[in-house]
Amino acid sequence: MGQTRFATGRQLDLICLGRLGVDLYAQQVGARLEDVSSFAKYLGGSSANIAFGTARLGLRSAMLSRVGDDHMGRFLVESLAREGCDVSAIKRDPERLTAMVLLGLKDRETFPWCSTAKIAPTWLCAPRTSTNSRSRRARRC
Repeated sequence: MGQTRFATGRQLDLICLGRLGVDLYAQQVGARLEDVSSFAKYLGGSSANIAFGTARLGLRSAMLSRVGDDHMGRFLVESLAREGCDVSAIKRDPERLTAMVLLGLKDRETFPWCSTAKIAPTWLCAPRTSTNSRSRRARRC
C-alpha cells in the first residue's frame, strides 16, 4: 500500500466537487419520454451520489457545488444534510434554477434523457469559486 501520510486534525475525509441536480426517473418502464406520465425524484450527479453514499457509510464528506435558490435546490441540500454530509460549500444561486434531468427507462441498458444542466448553476462551480482552506481540511478532494 501507499505511504501517504495525512496531517492530523483533518475535519473531512472527502470533498466532492461536481454536479448536484435533481434526477427525475420515468415510472413507466419502456415508454418514450414523450409518453411518460409520472416521474420519481432523486438526488443526482455522480459527485453528489458519492458525497451522499460516503456520508451514509460514516465518512466525513462534504459537497462543493451550486444549486438554484429554489425548491429543488433545497431538496438537494436537505437530502445531503440528512445523511450527515457537510453542505456548507453548496452555494445557492438566485439567478438560476437547479439542474434537472428527465430520464426514461427503456430497458436495462437504455436510459433516454434530456437535461437543463448546461444552464444550471452547477456549471458555474469551479475550484476558484471556493476557498483553498476546504481542500486542506480533507483527506481526499
